[in-house]
Amino acid sequence: MICPKCNANNPEGSRFCMTCGTLLSNDASQAPTNQAPQSDAPTSAPTDAPASDAPTSAPANDATQAPTNQAPQNSAPTSAPTGAPQPTPTQAPNNTPNDAPNNAPNSAPKYNFGNNQPNGAGNAAPGSSFNNSSAAPGAAPGSNPNPALAKPAIEPAKIAIIAGIAFAALVLIAVVIFLIVNRKTKIDLNDYYTVTFEGYDSYGKAKVNVKDTKLLKDTAKAAGVDYRDLESYFENEIGALFGAGSSKQTKEAKKLRNLFYAYKDLDYHISKEENLKNGDKVTITYKFDNEAAKKAKIKFVGKSKTFEVKGLKEAKEYNPFDHITVSFDGMSPNASLNLEKDTDENINSFTFEYDKSYGLKLGDKVKITANCYYSDGSKSVEEYFAKQGLKVTELEKEYTVENVDAYVTDPADLDDKILNNMKSGARDAISSYFASYKSYIKRGGYKYEGYYFLSSKNSSSWYNNNIIYIIYSCTVKSKDKDFKPTKVYFPVQFSNAIKYKDGTVGMEDLSADQYDIKGSSGPSYGWFSKVKGYKKTGLMKNELLTTQKSNYNVFNKM
Repeated sequence: MICPKCNANNPEGSRFCMTCGTLLSNDASQAPTNQAPQSDAPTSAPTDAPASDAPTSAPANDATQAPTNQAPQNSAPTSAPTGAPQPTPTQAPNNTPNDAPNNAPNSAPKYNFGNNQPNGAGNAAPGSSFNNSSAAPGAAPGSNPNPALAKPAIEPAKIAIIAGIAFAALVLIAVVIFLIVNRKTKIDLNDYYTVTFEGYDSYGKAKVNVKDTKLLKDTAKAAGVDYRDLESYFENEIGALFGAGSSKQTKEAKKLRNLFYAYKDLDYHISKEENLKNGDKVTITYKFDNEAAKKAKIKFVGKSKTFEVKGLKEAKEYNPFDHITVSFDGMSPNASLNLEKDTDENINSFTFEYDKSYGLKLGDKVKITANCYYSDGSKSVEEYFAKQGLKVTELEKEYTVENVDAYVTDPADLDDKILNNMKSGARDAISSYFASYKSYIKRGGYKYEGYYFLSSKNSSSWYNNNIIYIIYSCTVKSKDKDFKPTKVYFPVQFSNAIKYKDGTVGMEDLSADQYDIKGSSGPSYGWFSKVKGYKKTGLMKNELLTTQKSNYNVFNKM
């Protein structure tokens, strides 16, 4: 139905325009089928009454729209024109429908407010008030049998409000539909990730446990794909995500591809992973890309979560040096180190390194370091053995060279016994010398003058680690009177005095002969011969001590 005011198209049967609120025309064909019975009173004045004095039809209002406080109206016309004959209407019984044809003249009002007018409505005479006071048969005096003449209850302002509410309802429905269609399932990663701890106290390790299957199933369900397809694509056919053929495959591949990209950037980080001890705090944080995830209709969430390290076992203390034996062999200062392991099952995992293992002298310090070879990613020996339940208490230890025989380096170690043995040997050597040249020279009595002691500075020396010169003097005479009686000093050389580990001192060889008498600056005899030894102590000291200081520590005991 077209509105005459705004030309808006309204549904058939509408009484008011849904756009501007204008009252629409109702013709006879649009009268409701449940119209109230009408009075059989004539709708027109008698034929002998002037047409101008009495209207042929009076407007009627819908009874349902009459105000509740309308004054009672008379059931008959209030007046007729003066001098005009009064028609005598034939009143039909109550509730008898009006059989008169609906042939209202063209002069009737355009808008009909009385489509549901009750029976007994009369025609108002000219000049009478427009109150449609015809009463239905049987109506009580003062009642309002025809409230249809009241103004419409729905006004344009109310219609605008109703239209606004309807529009808001439509918007709300659209928003709800949009939210449902674009709803994203939240995936809280804390439901799938947990942190546990293993190993031993101070060397524990954090382990992140992921419920992979549950995570795949839940995200697959949210994205609307079959978990088995998702698992298959992820494990075996990632390439198929990008090579789908048919439209169905393309649709499924798109969903799977969206999930693939959602998973691609899914990761986690823990604040500390190794060398943990009970009571430490470890925090897990998540990394994800919700821009990619929203295409799969999921949204990753997950606040950082902190775990306390608990349940790490106490490692058993283990000292590798309790399971080795260190000894020294050979002769100081050329002793060597010897190390032996016992039968402990763990000691064979260790290797040992020395800062020095040979050329050792009594009293030297040797540092031994325990080590091991590992390929499990451990960063230290302690960490490697801690994973096996062993807390290594010591990895480095110092040992002193002891319990070995040593060449004497200090003349204080030469006891009286060894000195007397050397003195005896020195006299024997001097006596042997004079016995060999008795035809030319002879000697007086012996006098012991003391000794020189030299100790090698080079610990790697394998020859003459120490030298002792036992010095005797005596007066020498020439049988042929080649020289006057002269006092000569005879230094007899002995080498390598040893102090044994039991504390006693000895010599490798206590024998001496004439070839061990040093010096040849004595008096001359015969054609070209000279007596062995030294006439002057200064020369003897220079040649036997001073010139040897670069290689020996020298001691003058004369």
